[in-house]
Amino acid sequence: MESWIERIVEKEKIKRKVPLEVKRIGSRYYLYMSTSQWDKSLKRRKKLSQYIGRVTERGVVEADRTKHDARSIYEYGNSKLVASMIEDFVEPLKQAFPEDYREIIAMGVVKLHQATPIKLIKSRWEKLHLSTEVDASLSPNTISEKLRKIGADVIGQKLFFEHLLNGSKVLVFDMSFIFSYSENLKLAERGYNSDGLYLKQINFVLLLSQDRRLPVMIKSLPGSARDVKSLKTAINEVFTRL
Repeated sequence: MESWIERIVEKEKIKRKVPLEVKRIGSRYYLYMSTSQWDKSLKRRKKLSQYIGRVTERGVVEADRTKHDARSIYEYGNSKLVASMIEDFVEPLKQAFPEDYREIIAMGVVKLHQATPIKLIKSRWEKLHLSTEVDASLSPNTISEKLRKIGADVIGQKLFFEHLLNGSKVLVFDMSFIFSYSENLKLAERGYNSDGLYLKQINFVLLLSQDRRLPVMIKSLPGSARDVKSLKTAINEVFTRL
C-alpha cells in the first residue's frame, strides 16, 4: 500500500474511531468500516464491511448514496482514443490549472462523446474506463463552481494558450456568435451579426495554427463589437504573447 494511503487511513481511524479497511478496485482505493459478528448458525465470527468512500490524495470522498455500486464494466475504446490524443496537453493543463485540470479533462472527454447537460456529466463520466485513471469531482455544484473559477482565471488561460501558440507561424481566424437573453451575462450585448440580425449576443474569436493544424486560442468578446474590432483585439492579444 502506498504511503500516502496509509497516512490518510491513519487519520480516518483517529477521526472515526472504528476499524477501517482499504480495498483496491482497478487503480482506485476504497475505504470500508470493517467489523465482525458472531454467526450462530455457522458457529464462527463473520466479517462485516460497510462502504465509506473513495480514497484520493486529497482525502476521502464520502459516498453520495447509501449503496455503493462498484462498476466493473466500462466503455473503453472511445475514451482511450481521446486519452491518447490529449496526452501532450495534460501537463500544460496541470501547470495552468493545478487544482482543476482533472475536471477540465473529464468534462472535455464527456462533451467530445456527446452533448451532455451538467447534471448528467458525472454519471456519463463514470461509465468511461478513463474515469478509473483520472480522479475528477463532477457533481453539478462542483462543476458549476469549477467553470466559474476557470472562466475567471485569466492567468491560467494565458499560460495554456501560450503553450498552444508556441511554434505557430501562420494563424487563421474564425469569428462566430451565440444568442443569449440572459441578464447575468455582461458580454451579451445587442449588435448586428453576420445574418444582419440585431440581437443580444456574444462574439467568439477562434485562432487556429495553420502549420500545426491545431486550435490555439479562443476569446469571447461583447456582442456589440464589430468583426473588424474583434479581429484587431484578438491580434493585439496574440502579439503581446509572442
